[in-house]
Amino acid sequence: SPTIMCKVVLISGPSRSGKSRLANAVGKHLQGKGRECVVMCQDTYWTGVATVKVNGESKVSEEDPSCTNWDRFVQEVIERKATIEATGVLVIEGFQSFHDKRLVEICDLSFHLDAPKHLIAQRRSACGTADQPNPHPKSVDYCDTILWPTHEKYMRTSVDPLQGIVRLDVSEVPFSDILQTVLSELDTAPQEPCPAYHAATAGNFARM
Repeated sequence: SPTIMCKVVLISGPSRSGKSRLANAVGKHLQGKGRECVVMCQDTYWTGVATVKVNGESKVSEEDPSCTNWDRFVQEVIERKATIEATGVLVIEGFQSFHDKRLVEICDLSFHLDAPKHLIAQRRSACGTADQPNPHPKSVDYCDTILWPTHEKYMRTSVDPLQGIVRLDVSEVPFSDILQTVLSELDTAPQEPCPAYHAATAGNFARM
């Protein structure tokens, strides 16, 4: 019989949409129930800025896919997955989690946090606080000319074409409801990997 392995959850969304908060909350909840849960973040594999062209001018970007070491990211995800017990969960979060099809192919559940441009620009340009740290704030101009256009291209090429992604709007749905939706999906997901997994749509959440 095939080896039963841990479930793999992919969480994506624009910068400052709450991906890390959600991933860590999922981990804390599952660990509190006695289940192993490991969170891996795209930011860990960030390699440095890239130079991109904006209206014919060279600009520095922290958002370009080339800023991430995808080969190392994928390899370490595969290696880490092999060490997690069958009842455990591996959560992968990042602002471009669906960019590399190798990650998509091994995931069991996929979530994308939707948020409007003005909210992301407001959060990314804000000064951080103790409760809501923002270690690398960017200007509103950076958000308008670099961050958001890169995110829109990512959506067109890597998110919109996929099926089975649960879309969660952080501007309309309370965080507690978003967390509960992810936990509920985990309880009903099949054990074997199934990237195009479909379940009943819950509440105001859209499955694309």
